[in-house]
Order: sequence, then C-alpha cells, then structure tokens
Amino acid sequence: MRRKAQLEEELRQQRLELERRERERQENLAQARIDRLLAEAASLRNGGGASETR
Repeated sequence: MRRKAQLEEELRQQRLELERRERERQENLAQARIDRLLAEAASLRNGGGASETR
C-alpha cells in the first residue's frame, strides 16, 4: 500500500511540474506578444508605419 501512495505522490508531482511548465510557456508567449506590440507601437510613433504615405 505504501508503494501505491508513493506512486500517487510521484504522479501528483509530475502533474504539478507539467502545469508549472505550461504556465511558464503561456507567460513567455504573452510577454513575447507584449514586446512585439510595444515595438510596433514605437515604430509607428517614430514614423515607421507602413501605412504612412508622405
């Protein structure tokens, strides 16, 4: 019975680790999107917009 409890705990730890990794991945994707949008906004502020027709 102790072995079963140990296996269940290992499984729980693996699930927590997978969830943590997925959260980190999502956070990295969100940060990359924020960085991209900020760079685009800075480019537009500096007159680098593609829709500009001067």
